[in-house]
Amino acid sequence: MTKKKQARLIQTAAMWCAEHANPRQPRFDVACVLMQGTQVQQVEYLENAFDTTGSDFIF
Repeated sequence: MTKKKQARLIQTAAMWCAEHANPRQPRFDVACVLMQGTQVQQVEYLENAFDTTGSDFIF
């Protein structure tokens, strides 16, 4: 994931959180799925893949 994509995702999440009040701190998990045709070959799940530390957005 590029920094630009990450920033866009963080911005989108901040907008969603502003509209849907929740006392919990969100986290960003990422699921990577390797497919061959219609068959799943491999799944990699990254819990808390990145955080918003240092971003302009406060959740």
